[in-house]
Amino acid sequence: MYKFLFCFPIIIVLCGYILWLFIKHSKDRRKIAEAIREWEMTFDAIEDGISIHSINFVIVEANVALCKLLGKTKEELIGKKCHEVFHHRCSHISSCPLDKAKNSRGDESLEIYEPVIDRWVTISVYPVCDREGKFTRAIHVMRDISERKRLEQMRDEFVSTVSHELRTPLSIVREGVSQVSDRLHGEINPKQEHLLSISLSNIDRINRIVAELLDLSRLEAGKLVLKKESIDLVKLAREVVLSFRLLAEAKKIELRQHFPEGTLEGYLDKDKITQVFANLIGNAIKFTEKGFVEVIVRDKNDYIECVVSDSGIGIPEEGIPELFSKFRQISRQSAPGEKGIGLGLVITKSIVELHLGKIWVESKLGEGTKVIFTLPKGSVIYNI
Repeated sequence: MYKFLFCFPIIIVLCGYILWLFIKHSKDRRKIAEAIREWEMTFDAIEDGISIHSINFVIVEANVALCKLLGKTKEELIGKKCHEVFHHRCSHISSCPLDKAKNSRGDESLEIYEPVIDRWVTISVYPVCDREGKFTRAIHVMRDISERKRLEQMRDEFVSTVSHELRTPLSIVREGVSQVSDRLHGEINPKQEHLLSISLSNIDRINRIVAELLDLSRLEAGKLVLKKESIDLVKLAREVVLSFRLLAEAKKIELRQHFPEGTLEGYLDKDKITQVFANLIGNAIKFTEKGFVEVIVRDKNDYIECVVSDSGIGIPEEGIPELFSKFRQISRQSAPGEKGIGLGLVITKSIVELHLGKIWVESKLGEGTKVIFTLPKGSVIYNI
């Protein structure tokens, strides 16, 4: 629905512009004037800042909303090149959506902070082609998203602050419960031991949630710094698999591993890649009641491919696109156990992409799930 509403102004502009071109050559001047007036009224009534550009970046028409957003009159905009007006530059920016649209012949968009007007905006470009398919004009839409950005920043700061404030008291509580559970302050009966074990388990769960919130906050703020070094990915994967052996045995799940002989070197952040494997293996065991969980590392010449698959309950096809969305969990009612907050895969995807890798999911309901991700090989240093 939201996507339709966003495209609605474009439809109006395109229809109006085509109508304007059509009636431009009409002999009935009165009808021409009325049609143009109606189109201009509709054009100016749209709340988003809209302009029509030539393929050479020249503004040929602009609506009232754009003039207000930029603090300029139509006369100051029409005939000027868009990068001169929008960015105060003598040439277009490297990420210019109009420049990209000229190459792709498709819709392009960009989210950017504009210091000229002190606003965060989304800039979307929609090509207009003639009957021969030649790109002749472009509809340029600028939407002010400053308020949304402000709310996002407030949310991120809140999450970061709360997460930091929770860590210290949680550590103190865990240490106290742990000491009692270990009988450092006297004997306890079996019922007390059971209750303390449940408490420790839940404290650890809260700690994991706090850690995920902090990781997400750093990732979104661009403050997560990778500490890269040359590591053997086969050795790392084998160590992570070993750490899940007892959990898999407790659920009577076969934990398989297939690794190449020798080593596979990658220039990676060891802790973060360990976190990726741990998230994926933990999820696979969690949502598998019988059968197996398999971890594979393959040499693909230019890169390393890693696979974590299971014989679990699988994921419905319509749910796969939502897997990497924040605070979204695909319903898997047949899987008991603790619930998370839907950040593990978001963080996993971000870590893989920070390493210039890719990650995707293959799954069918009732047939298990396979998560594949790739990582660069060798010791090439990337500036992240």
